[in-house]
Amino acid sequence: MENGYQWTINSTTWNHLRMTWLAAGTAEREDIRRREEAVGREGAAERERLEERGGAAEQEGKAGSNAATGREGVTGREEADEGVRATERKGTTGREGATERGALDLLRHIHLESLFQDALEANGYRSPTWRILRALQAIIKAKVVIGESRLTAAPFFEGAGRPSGPFWGPQQGRRVILWESLSLEDQQKCLNDLQDDTEWVIWCKAKPKNMATQTFRAHGQCIFEGKREKPKQARGTQEDRLGGKHVVRARSWWKRGDVSACAAQTNMQCWVHRDTIFDEGQVEMNMRETWEHEHSKDEMKIDLRGLERLYWKGTEAGCLGCYDFSGETWAGDGSMHKGVMGAGSICLQRPTCNLVVRVGREEEGVSSLRPEQAAMDRTLQAAPAESDLIYLCDSEAALNKISRWIGSGPRTPLAGDANADIMVSIIECVRERVQKGARTFLVKVKAHRGEPLNELADTQAGKRKATAR
Repeated sequence: MENGYQWTINSTTWNHLRMTWLAAGTAEREDIRRREEAVGREGAAERERLEERGGAAEQEGKAGSNAATGREGVTGREEADEGVRATERKGTTGREGATERGALDLLRHIHLESLFQDALEANGYRSPTWRILRALQAIIKAKVVIGESRLTAAPFFEGAGRPSGPFWGPQQGRRVILWESLSLEDQQKCLNDLQDDTEWVIWCKAKPKNMATQTFRAHGQCIFEGKREKPKQARGTQEDRLGGKHVVRARSWWKRGDVSACAAQTNMQCWVHRDTIFDEGQVEMNMRETWEHEHSKDEMKIDLRGLERLYWKGTEAGCLGCYDFSGETWAGDGSMHKGVMGAGSICLQRPTCNLVVRVGREEEGVSSLRPEQAAMDRTLQAAPAESDLIYLCDSEAALNKISRWIGSGPRTPLAGDANADIMVSIIECVRERVQKGARTFLVKVKAHRGEPLNELADTQAGKRKATAR
């Protein structure tokens, strides 16, 4: 997305930020309402007190007991009116200040955050994968992540921010700190906080250029060191594989919705306070497994609870309401690599229902359309014919093929269609669903833009199991 501030971010990131911003605005509006009510009560009490004082003084003045007292009565009324006006001004000022804060230019804020993240990455910093962050979070059941920018902060933390400013939620409590993503000033603020805090996990370089910036080591303990994979050695020698091949995100991933997991550029360490109690064996196993993970994509776990719901509701499918669909939501994708075609699909409501199929007839020629149609066919066969269905597809060509049959009756020919065998099966499945009163929605989504179901289906298609079709 681009605007006058000349920044670019992925639409999912934008929608997530907008949703969290609106949620924060709702909380702030509630706070404004409470402050207004308090100011109103204060003003009413002040007016009543001053009016009583002015009324008593005025009565004395009318009785003629003292001319000065009469003047005091008039002054009392004036004071009462001025007191009311003052409290009203106080309330108005509070509303204006809160409104100004609540209506802070979101675009300008994102622009500044994008500049910050760009500068970080230009200096070589790379965001850890969510798989790594979840492993760090699990060590002490952390609630807050400190570091990076609002654009890249993981949504499965209750709070996120930098010492110089919060992004959302609480900033205190059990924390995961991404040390290299903090400025020197923020690092110093963190060090001051850590002197009186024991509930923290720090992810940092094993050998930074300036060790003086990591004085937390004096009262901490290193519980894990991930060593990056060494470069390939000369031919004929055995390669020493140490892991770290898929532990960081690509540069500018937040601009493209890129979920690729890339190799570490340096050895990394995990530090906790020396008094922290944890299961050493379990933590070592979890961190080692995460560091040596072989999957080339980061995790895509959809959790529609809490704050994380706002993130997934901001995806392309989430904005279309696919995640709140009363029926079943599926996504399918096709794969073609070196003359081999595969198809895969996945169901949101049934995460264990992962379908993979090897697409045949390769000897007649391969095409990207055939595996896409095979994924759709396999999904329609697996989904209950009596249940409503949403099918997410990134192939416009496959959807256009199906659209020719909508309302066209039985006379639409399949002669000359290279994939007539698959089309017949798709048409029969849709016909059965129509007869049973089930609705079928075929939805176009963008490919490789961070749409979780589409990414998972793409992974399934890439497996290309030897299940002949």
